Amino acid sequence: MIEILSASQPLSRVRVGHGAENVAILRRMTLKLINQNTTIKSSKKSKRKLAA
Repeated sequence: MIEILSASQPLSRVRVGHGAENVAILRRMTLKLINQNTTIKSSKKSKRKLAA
């Protein structure tokens, strides 16, 4: 699976305990939601920017 890395991801402080796993699960869930969204025909990158 290919994960989209943002520029701020290396600066993330989620390293202790299960935090990294939890954030990875949230990232995968958001990518699935972006892929399921068919209301706007555009790239994943532009959908992510539009959501933010």
